[in-house]
This record gives sequence, structure tokens and C-alpha cells, in this order.
Amino acid sequence: MTSIEEQWAHGTPERAVADAFAAFRYRDGARLAATATRASIRALDRRVAPAPDTGDSRPRPGSTGELTDSEAAAMLGHALARVPEFGTDRVRCLIVGHVLDSPDVAQVVIRVAYEVPGQGIAPMPPEPQIATTQLIDGEWKLVLDEWADVGMPGFRNVIWWVDESPTTEVATAD
Repeated sequence: MTSIEEQWAHGTPERAVADAFAAFRYRDGARLAATATRASIRALDRRVAPAPDTGDSRPRPGSTGELTDSEAAAMLGHALARVPEFGTDRVRCLIVGHVLDSPDVAQVVIRVAYEVPGQGIAPMPPEPQIATTQLIDGEWKLVLDEWADVGMPGFRNVIWWVDESPTTEVATAD
């Protein structure tokens, strides 16, 4: 299969989505932040930000409420780090094409799928998904899905449960 990064020309909505999914697959928060709109990063951060008294050490926005590039990268990096390896290693983004909503907004039709060893690629969810892109300063950027915990389109309602407890105790049946 051809890499999605090679399939789509630079400067297209499809390439913006392909670059974002590549950043997701490689768990690269800085690269994902660079491919996304600032407004969608702020919206995702507001939704997933920890309460101030939780002891979470993630950087918080400065006094202006605006995330710096490093804060945005750290927030997205933290979200990506919580995704189990199979969630990034085996995920595929099959891009169908785009439809322009306006001169600066395009909807990119994608199929999120997983590579299942011995069985090929299986769509999950089975229906096509829509990724919104926006033309900002001459460059197409992905609008992150603030309701998906990692911001990636197609991952809404895909629940990753991560046990962060440090215990190594083995459960036994009594």
C-alpha cells in the first residue's frame, strides 16, 4: 500500500488530513499541532484539560489563555501517549477526496481502518467519516474534533481505557 503522505499533493485538504494522521500514527504532538487549526487545538484543550487541583503537570495556557506552540504540542503529545500502541500502529486513514463548503473550508471524506494481522484492513467504524479542513494563511489545516479525546476525526466514541495505576499485582480468582 502506498503511504498516504505520498499520495496527496502538498497544498490540498487531503494532504492536511494525511499529514495529521501521520503525526497521530507516530505519536508526534508537535507535528499534529502544526497540522491543525489553533482554534481547534484550543477547543480540544478546554475539553480535555485537567482541573487545576488534580496535580496534573501538563503545561497550562498563559495569562492570555492562548496556548503556545510548545503547550499545544505537549497537550497533544499527552493525549497521544494515552492511546494504546495498537491504536496508532495499526490505524490507517483511507482518504476518498474532498468537497469544498466554501473557498476556505473543505470536508475530506475518509475511512478510518485498522490493519488486522492475517485479515487485511478492516474499517472501524464501518461508515465513512468527515474531516474538516480550513484554509489559513494559504495552508490547509485540519480542524481537530474536540469531542474525540485525541482530536482525530473518526475517533469520536472510540474509547481508550488506560489503566494508569503503577501496580504489577496479578489478579487471581478466589
